Amino acid sequence: VPQLSIADRATIANMCPEYGATAAFFPVDEISVNYLEQTGREPETLAYITKYLKAAAMFRDYNNVAQDPDFTQVTPERHNAVVPFQFNDKEYTLSHGSVVIAAITSCTNTSNPSVMLGAGLLAKKAIECGLSVKPYIKTSLSPGSGVVTSYLKESGVMDYLSRLGNFEGRVHPNTRANYLASPPLVIAYAIAGTVRIDFDKEPIGELCHYIVENKAINSEGKQIFLRDIWPTRDEIQAKVNERWNSLVAPSDNLYTWDEKSTYIKSPPFFDGLTMKLPPPESIKEAYVLLNLGDSVTTDHISPAGNIARNSAAARYLTERGLTPREYNSYGSRRGNDAVMARGTFANIRLFNKFLNKQAPQTIYLPTGETV
Repeated sequence: VPQLSIADRATIANMCPEYGATAAFFPVDEISVNYLEQTGREPETLAYITKYLKAAAMFRDYNNVAQDPDFTQVTPERHNAVVPFQFNDKEYTLSHGSVVIAAITSCTNTSNPSVMLGAGLLAKKAIECGLSVKPYIKTSLSPGSGVVTSYLKESGVMDYLSRLGNFEGRVHPNTRANYLASPPLVIAYAIAGTVRIDFDKEPIGELCHYIVENKAINSEGKQIFLRDIWPTRDEIQAKVNERWNSLVAPSDNLYTWDEKSTYIKSPPFFDGLTMKLPPPESIKEAYVLLNLGDSVTTDHISPAGNIARNSAAARYLTERGLTPREYNSYGSRRGNDAVMARGTFANIRLFNKFLNKQAPQTIYLPTGETV
């Protein structure tokens, strides 16, 4: 954890619905305090926060072994069952930890060019080595934006992702166990066919020219480990910088807002912004908007999926001359507060107890009207 940046921690926390959690929490440590300092907090404020958290035993010192969790009381479950099955007239077996779906998805993960190009370069090296994915493993690539698909093609790695079976699609909802991994590791586990592998000690893959005692061997008789095909940071940055340096950007000191853009819009909370915080005001005559139960995730609150044609966000975009095929997704339009405000609680699986059904609707309490 201490090696993770604030951005990495935010990514993992933001994606918690995708690995079956409602919330993810990283204890405050020195990295957290450094972030507060970098974002303009006064030294007195930092000292106050640190002193309070330490007094409340909530400040994490990763050099203090006394603060480490005690895992000795955790009893691992034993799953030794092996299930045989046929796929395309061939015999296979599944056991605990077998990979059946490997999906590179989520607008958060796929918006990071470094990890996406890293996945592509890993796929390229795996193909060149002779590695492949078992045919029964469903692989999918669901970029949060068409731009991702574009730069993967331009960098020459999309073909290798396709040859490993990755294609644009969706993750199957019936998969019971889900594990979060960076895009390169999704590729790695898809090739390995199981999450029960120690990549440092065990060779990767089912086939690399030929197999000796279930170990991946290349034509020179060398075992193939993940480290042998893992792209270096320099290889990834060479691809990233090549595209980044070719971008044409304005030279203005401040961001130039495009009034016609439906993707990036100047948010209203910048209007009338002052250096001094205004005092809080009372909330009067407020009504309950929704009555929700458990298991409400960030995607229920602010969905990232497609914009439905009958939604308030769709009407907003239509009024600005866009056709349904141009709506794109909420995830791609997160830079427009007008779209996101209209998309709040727009998830079709939101269960509002006011209505006792799944629907992105509620009751307008003063009149009782369903809206």
